[in-house]
Amino acid sequence: MDVKSAINGSSRFSFIRFFFVMVLTLYVVNSYGVEVLTASEQQLKDATKLRREKRFSEAESELSKVIQSSPGTACALKAQSNIAMIKIEQKNIAQAKAETAKLLKDYSSQTEDIDDALNLVIREYQRGGYQQEVIDNCKYMIEHWPDSSRAMWAHSRQAQAYIELGNDVEAEKLI
Repeated sequence: MDVKSAINGSSRFSFIRFFFVMVLTLYVVNSYGVEVLTASEQQLKDATKLRREKRFSEAESELSKVIQSSPGTACALKAQSNIAMIKIEQKNIAQAKAETAKLLKDYSSQTEDIDDALNLVIREYQRGGYQQEVIDNCKYMIEHWPDSSRAMWAHSRQAQAYIELGNDVEAEKLI
């Protein structure tokens, strides 16, 4: 019997061959940057796409599912910040403030991600022209995460919001 016949006939070698093919496939997939997402990450990605398409109620529904299926995770934090941004885009500022407060209450302990999430919410408030909300949230960020890389941006955005409101004195204090 030749070597090829021996290898093909053995289940042990079939398993090894299968394992080798799987490892090689994973290596190739990762080498080309193919994204492997969890179910919650995929839902978040889909909801973000819906939000960009202005399909707000569908997006919010998907984001709520992410929060329910993976509470307390970075994925849930991003979902909550997206809900706050949807409310800002819908010009429902009372609800946006409530969703932002929920973001800060539920996820403030996640210091690696919360400043980025809040920064995105602040940016959305700024785009909408809601300068007082920009100021309030920037103050919160600076107070709670002064060493964060986003705190510098919060100072800048806060000064810009004061200028937009015509309060140059407060803006100059920040510059």
